[in-house]
Amino acid sequence: MGVRIGWKRLVLSVTAAGVVGMAVAWSGVIDVSASSGHWKATDWFLHWVMRKSVRTHSLGVIAPDLDDPAMIRRGAGHYATGCAPCHGAPGEKRNPVVLQQTPPPPTLDDLHGWRDRELFWVVKHGVKFTAMPAWVARTRDDEVWSMVAFLRAMRHLEPDVYRRLAHGEFEFEAWIFRGGHALRMQHDGNCVCELVTDQLEHLPEKGLATTLPCAGERDHEERIGEDVTFMTSIQTETLSDHLYVGTYRELLDHARSANSLLVQWDDENGKGNLSILDMQRFRDEVHMQGYHMRSDCGLVLRTQSMFQLAADPAGV
Repeated sequence: MGVRIGWKRLVLSVTAAGVVGMAVAWSGVIDVSASSGHWKATDWFLHWVMRKSVRTHSLGVIAPDLDDPAMIRRGAGHYATGCAPCHGAPGEKRNPVVLQQTPPPPTLDDLHGWRDRELFWVVKHGVKFTAMPAWVARTRDDEVWSMVAFLRAMRHLEPDVYRRLAHGEFEFEAWIFRGGHALRMQHDGNCVCELVTDQLEHLPEKGLATTLPCAGERDHEERIGEDVTFMTSIQTETLSDHLYVGTYRELLDHARSANSLLVQWDDENGKGNLSILDMQRFRDEVHMQGYHMRSDCGLVLRTQSMFQLAADPAGV
């Protein structure tokens, strides 16, 4: 006794299934919220498909020597700025916000089962349907391999060793206050500070490298000792009331989305004032962007500064 299914019946069945599926999708009953997560079967299937895809697409990728200390140091700097908030790092937990993603980003302290070529492919190309992005500079395979070298070494690193690798062996601090900011970098006996303030009477004279008035455009570059170079650029602009309000809103949105250091206050007329600091810290340098808005004169002050250590003779 057998069961025969004709082509017409098969086509009708497939069509009916498609119509039912579209009707369900159209109804909106499918829950797409990240808070609901995936079913275990869905999570397993998507991960299984991803692993098989990475395995296949990484065929032919040949890994270099990943034990090079210079590669590990370069990878540590990239990891600290681009990966640690989502995946955590030695002594640093993942940001609680990213744990609400579906799927949540994994920790990377155990990469057993992943080949070097597979890690390279994931870091370079990212993964669809997750928050894992592709590498920004798609042609810089050297940077991607440095990241892979660091990932292999990371599980053996103590937190203090990781911090030195990722952030360099220098101290850096930043403070923000109404209408100004202060920055300090210290390395090997040299200390460089930047201060933006309207309280000029309190500035020290000893050790003062230069004073730049916050008017128009100003630039300054100076070598401090043998190891530190300081560069800064200042631009000011006076805006009309309409432009001031629009710029204020844009900068405030930027500060909140970028998790910048932020001070916000209103004057006696209820008009907004703003001071913002953005920081990008790398192993051998720190980039700082400051924005200060004063309602009493419609002033917008922008500062861009870089504190840079001398290049390593080994090119690391």
